[in-house]
Amino acid sequence: MNILFFLTPKSEVDFVYDDASLFKAMQIFDRHNFFALPLINKKGRYIGAITTSDLLGCIRENFNLSVKASADFPVRNVKRIRDYKAVNGGSTSMEEIVSIALDQNFVPVVDDEYNFIGIITRKSIMNWMHEQYHTEHPGEKNELQSDPASEKEQDSEHTEITDIPETTETTETTETGDFKPCTRHTESMN
Repeated sequence: MNILFFLTPKSEVDFVYDDASLFKAMQIFDRHNFFALPLINKKGRYIGAITTSDLLGCIRENFNLSVKASADFPVRNVKRIRDYKAVNGGSTSMEEIVSIALDQNFVPVVDDEYNFIGIITRKSIMNWMHEQYHTEHPGEKNELQSDPASEKEQDSEHTEITDIPETTETTETTETGDFKPCTRHTESMN
C-alpha cells in the first residue's frame, strides 16, 4: 500500500522553523493545543520534533520559568528529549509506519533528500486498520458506530455523585528541598 495515501501534506501541517524563538513556538503550541510539532529548517529539511516538554524544560532551566525572557532564544538550541523518527515517503511499508506510530503521535514523512513533505497521523493509521478489519470480517458489528438505544441504557446506569469534595494532589517543598505530597480539598461546585 502506498503510504502517501495517508499523508497530510506540509501545506496543511503546523510546524516550527528551527530559527523561530522559543516564545513563538510556545504560541503555536498554545494556539493549537499540540503535544509535539515537526521542526524544520528554512530549506525545508526535517530536523526533528519538538514537544511541549522540551520547551517547558528549556524555560525552566534557562529562563527561571519566564516565557517572555525566552523571546530571542532560537528553538534549534532547545535540548530535545527525543525525536520523532521520519520515514521516506517512497520506500516505507505500512507495517513500518504502524510500528513507528506506536511510539509517536505522528510519523514525519520526508523525500530522498530529507525534505519534509508532511505527516501521517496515528488517527489516520487507526482508521485504516479499522477499515481493514471490517473488510476482512464483514459480518461483525462495527463497535465504532453508535447505537442510540444502547447509549440510553448506559446513560441510565450512571449515577451522579455531587456531595463528595474534589481532591487535588500537589507537591510542596520542605526546608531541605525534598518534595512532599500535598492533598487539598475543594468544595464541589454542584
